[in-house]
Amino acid sequence: MSTIKSSSENLTLNADGANNDIKFQSNGAEVASIDQAGTIQINGNLKGKSDNTTELGNPYNVGGIKRLRMVQGGEIHFGDTTTSNFFGITEGTVNQFSDADIMSLYFRNRLDLYASNNNKRLRIDGDGIKFNTDTAAANALNDYEEGTWTVVYSGGASAGTYPLTNVKGIYTKIGNLVTVSASAYNVTRSSAGSGDIRILGLPFVVSTSSLPNNTFRGNVGTLELDTFTFTGTSLNCTASAGNSWVNFRTCKTGTADVVLQVGSESASNNADFAFSITYRTDS
Repeated sequence: MSTIKSSSENLTLNADGANNDIKFQSNGAEVASIDQAGTIQINGNLKGKSDNTTELGNPYNVGGIKRLRMVQGGEIHFGDTTTSNFFGITEGTVNQFSDADIMSLYFRNRLDLYASNNNKRLRIDGDGIKFNTDTAAANALNDYEEGTWTVVYSGGASAGTYPLTNVKGIYTKIGNLVTVSASAYNVTRSSAGSGDIRILGLPFVVSTSSLPNNTFRGNVGTLELDTFTFTGTSLNCTASAGNSWVNFRTCKTGTADVVLQVGSESASNNADFAFSITYRTDS
């Protein structure tokens, strides 16, 4: 026999007998039920009185949560914000509950992502992004950016003035590895400088710790020159440790390489250059 029983503290609804459920109806239609295992089934949505609450379920599909909606600064939160372990999704930033029109995924310690067969594929922590089961801080990817840089043609001993036309400098930085490219036309000798050719303005200083004896040998790039005068059979560009410029070099079999000097560009103001080089930085 099903009963409704009240006491001074509790209200008890009892559906007596095996496989008998407590059912809730509205206008003769079942809208919710509780079975003997304690499973609550809702044939509709579970939501608060206002629009600033959580909504579970979908009235067009029976079984399973089809939608979880948080509005006006809502937050889905797992764990305790007073401890070191929690995870959440929120509009705005953690515990702000503001209508910020941005979504944030936050965690206080680290976030691990797993793929098929429960294999870890990605870890995000205070060091950056790590792949698979790697935990070493030195292997974390913690920076990526793209941008432009100002290309300046200058002499090493005396800068001089060398206006450029159609000049372009771009770079990509992934972690501590920087790739720069530059091109310029019509190197104009407005006032002559002296010393080695230096292309100033690299977006990041070349690392002083990644190469033996702080030499340039690990940072060699490709170079193309037009209407420059030089000896040798091949060209390259180099970026030395601790510097923020590139040198032009020429090489010949059996002889030492030579750093090109300002003045080797055409006096007719029609010299062109283009290069690309990858180097490491401590930034």
